[in-house]
Amino acid sequence: ALAAYKYMIMYGQVESINQVANAYLHITFSEWCWVFMDGIWSISMAFSLPLAHAAKKLSTKRPTASLLGLHTMISACGVLVINFFFLVTALLLLWEQDWFQCRKWENKEVGDTLSIGDNYE
Repeated sequence: ALAAYKYMIMYGQVESINQVANAYLHITFSEWCWVFMDGIWSISMAFSLPLAHAAKKLSTKRPTASLLGLHTMISACGVLVINFFFLVTALLLLWEQDWFQCRKWENKEVGDTLSIGDNYE
């Protein structure tokens, strides 16, 4: 159950960073991307993680018993930091390319998610 908890916390953190980047670029995921990410991927992982069996040889270190313990917080925040730096580095490298033109959504109204999600170019 703790693995499923950690997965959902990390998934929420990664999605939050991605949504901040999407808000900056005035874009969003399409409807089917949200169905896959929130409906299929996260639920299947949350249900399959508790079904994992123990290893044949257990480690000498005991797992944390606290939801807000040091090990859980370092692993959750570590994924957050890694994802943030990867996203910033990828965007900076992409913007330095001659062939790439940042095509921000020009319309100030970002409430029409159907047209924003279909706006690839």
